[in-house]
Amino acid sequence: MNPTRIEDPVAHPGARDVTDELARLLPQLAVALYEAVPHAGRGERPPAHGGLTGRQLEAVVYLSHHRGVTMGEFAAGLRISP
Repeated sequence: MNPTRIEDPVAHPGARDVTDELARLLPQLAVALYEAVPHAGRGERPPAHGGLTGRQLEAVVYLSHHRGVTMGEFAAGLRISP
């Protein structure tokens, strides 16, 4: 197998849906992640949206790996107790 070859999306059902969704969200996520941390020369003013907390970033990462979960499964996955 050629290591630079991209896997055929037909061989992985749902791969195209995931790829399309990530491609749609990536610009927003990149901006949010960039603005969430201070950068030299930008001053210390907070980002307009308040930045992402570590917990919010955990939620984004969890949902990127577990599509179609219920709220209960989501809470359990993040170890949120009632």
